[in-house]
Amino acid sequence: MMFISPSKGQMCLPEVVADILDYVSQDMNYAYKLIVGTDSHPHEHGACFVSAII
Repeated sequence: MMFISPSKGQMCLPEVVADILDYVSQDMNYAYKLIVGTDSHPHEHGACFVSAII
């Protein structure tokens, strides 16, 4: 599974997790919120899924 970051380009899941952990570790006292959204579009041979992490 690949993710596309507007600022970092293509990222695999372990890279996304590492990037989020790096960002959050900069201020451990802040209360972060992580929002994950997913949508799908069925087609003849299966479905396409899109996920967003905000």
